[in-house]
Amino acid sequence: MRIRFIILFVLALACAACNRARNAPQTEEPATRIYLPVFGLTVGSDSRVEDFQLIKVIEPLSGTNQGVDLELPPAYLEAAKKTTEAAHLKPTLKDGKPARTLTSFLHVPGASKASGSSAPRMSLEALDGVMNETTSFELMGAGCQLSVFGRPIGVSALFFYYYAVPLAKSSAEEREAVINAEIERCRANFGGANLISKKVLPLADQSIVEATVKSPKSKVLTLRFRVICNAGQMLGLSVVTPDNSDAAEVRVLDKMFEEFRFR
Repeated sequence: MRIRFIILFVLALACAACNRARNAPQTEEPATRIYLPVFGLTVGSDSRVEDFQLIKVIEPLSGTNQGVDLELPPAYLEAAKKTTEAAHLKPTLKDGKPARTLTSFLHVPGASKASGSSAPRMSLEALDGVMNETTSFELMGAGCQLSVFGRPIGVSALFFYYYAVPLAKSSAEEREAVINAEIERCRANFGGANLISKKVLPLADQSIVEATVKSPKSKVLTLRFRVICNAGQMLGLSVVTPDNSDAAEVRVLDKMFEEFRFR
């Protein structure tokens, strides 16, 4: 009888501990912070970079292009300048003379590359320090200027892009119309890909659509992307991955896409 009482008592304590653990507040891993330091510079006729200065730091997921108060490490500023110099940029001319222009980088605080790794894990930190490429195009009849950060990662490729959307308004219907046009643009750029899946997350102040597409020209690669849009800005995150990606890489991707929304 005494043994039975002790067993019941121990089980009761164990159940109480489980309930406390279940009800205790869960500590979530902090979301990835993404910043875009914007630099002003002048490129001379010999491709030499002059007057390289930080102008402001933007946090694109905040939904605004206003600068934020963030002190960048001196090593990062020096690396940004060296990367710009190594690109051998062509000068921007005004009245026949080199004029001041802008460039920007993606910065993920705390990001560090694994030295000697031939296949780094899929993560936004892979885009740290990548110079953006800018292109102009039309979306639903309106002109847009797109800034893209992209880098191959092993057999995959990761891209982050953003642009202002003069068409977008405050309603979910108008935002999703712009996103649908963006999906069509992505499908066309990926070899006329077919839409495989589409998930819509309508929120009060933003709209999010995540989709996967597959090109008939490639039987082993899939394009997955998430697009978010508010009243005046569109951001996109896309990744091209082989269909035989391992489970660990897929989990990293799932977390990265889940975090990708305006805060």
